[in-house]
Amino acid sequence: MAICVIFIAGGATCARSPSALPYPPPPPVSISAIPTVAEVAAAVNRSDAIQQLASNTTSIKVTSMPGLPRLRGTANLVRPRNLRLKAGVPLTLGANIDLGSNDQAFWFEIPEGAALQRTLYWANHAEYARSMHRSFLPVSPDFISESMGLVRLNAADVIGAPTYRADGRLEVRTSMSGSAVPMQRVMGIDATGGYVTDMTVIDPNGRVVARSTTAEHVYYPAVGAVLPHSVSLEFFPATGEALSLQVTTSQYVINQLLTNDPNLFSMPTDSAASFNLAEPIPPSFGRNLPTTPSAYTADAGLGINLR
Repeated sequence: MAICVIFIAGGATCARSPSALPYPPPPPVSISAIPTVAEVAAAVNRSDAIQQLASNTTSIKVTSMPGLPRLRGTANLVRPRNLRLKAGVPLTLGANIDLGSNDQAFWFEIPEGAALQRTLYWANHAEYARSMHRSFLPVSPDFISESMGLVRLNAADVIGAPTYRADGRLEVRTSMSGSAVPMQRVMGIDATGGYVTDMTVIDPNGRVVARSTTAEHVYYPAVGAVLPHSVSLEFFPATGEALSLQVTTSQYVINQLLTNDPNLFSMPTDSAASFNLAEPIPPSFGRNLPTTPSAYTADAGLGINLR
């Protein structure tokens, strides 16, 4: 089992670093001047070697909520759809977010109101896929894990032939099944390294419903795959407010988790309020957040990154 990590003496804790590890760029992949679906899929699917991904050097900025500061936390991903992103400032201050998914459901817990009340927005995967009430997340939360590097290109889903874009990257369009509304995913792929740089999901009317852009790509020779260390995510539901996130990670542990918590991928059960996103209930998602970071903390000595 391949493990890519830097350990701090005394424990399996990822070392903090201001930027991604200086690994060499990935070796060129075999993609022809007239690329075939098989060639591109083989390059992209090198990420299959990564089944688990973990970090305790992750920070999250909900850029669509300017009142919420940049929060530091942890990231844990396990294929096929286990995801947990938790970040915050000291618990006594209440400004914490919890984004997660397991085989049954997904959720997003955020602080709202003057008292920073923890509010849980959640849905069962199957129910949400059938629901037309996409007031929070217009696509499957799998899009988040895929954007963070655990992406797979199924050749059977590809529409047309891969093409070269004006920026020199390859573009591949795929169908997305399992949703009440048929959608397409457009992938941008580095033509030399064979890794995904951006993804856009569009609905049948051509409207963009989700987009991700990645940067700080690092090649991990032990598994022969590339991971982005900076991920920008944007979601544009047909109704409700747009949501955008910036997820930044200094270092990853590959094919190993940093915790033995049996509830790592369990949805919170102690939130002050809860909304099922598969039901036609207009959530107030993020509308009651304080408008300035100072509402969360006034203690600069806590080491909280508010940039």
